[in-house]
Amino acid sequence: MRLYIAILLALLTLSCQKESLVQDESSSENDLVQNEILNKAVLSVSAHDGSFDDIIDNSGCFSVKFPYTIVVNNEEIEILSVNDLLVLDLDENFMYQFPISITFSNYVELQINSEMELAEAQGSCATNQIFIDSIRCVDFVYPIKIAVYNIDTSTFETITIDHDRQNFQSVSAFILEQKASLNFPLSIQIQDGTISQVTSVNELISLVYSNEDNCN
Repeated sequence: MRLYIAILLALLTLSCQKESLVQDESSSENDLVQNEILNKAVLSVSAHDGSFDDIIDNSGCFSVKFPYTIVVNNEEIEILSVNDLLVLDLDENFMYQFPISITFSNYVELQINSEMELAEAQGSCATNQIFIDSIRCVDFVYPIKIAVYNIDTSTFETITIDHDRQNFQSVSAFILEQKASLNFPLSIQIQDGTISQVTSVNELISLVYSNEDNCN
């Protein structure tokens, strides 16, 4: 129930900057609702990457939300950012100071109150399809724009997307209720730092899936 409520809240809090847009409604190639391959590619690239703190949470399908405190040899250590993880020596056993909050691949946040609840969250990664499908070797270069059909005015409007969370949550919402299309051109960055401009859905899908296994 907590996960369901969190998803609803995330979708309701989306913020959009809109402007008029003229678009050919007969084309569905870049429609995020009708084109399932495009939809999956966008969600896979923009899913939350929880791998940056695997050293401490032993799980790639979520990350622990900053700040939090761990206890090592009876000493409390406050973790405020990724920089604190980089200098952390975890040769000794450590414990979280509960409660902590974790963020899953779909950006749903959940409060964890015990080691047992944490173990359950870690176990869920094996069946977390969003995590399994996520692609970490490719990133969108923001901002990007998405055209959204307004049923009240029978026109398209643009939404400016500034980061992965907004991208993932927006596309997830569009699947449920409305027509929405990517605006091209847009840019994609692969893990080696190369940035490529793509001008069509086919180019985007090809670039994403040709690089999905190129993570270091």
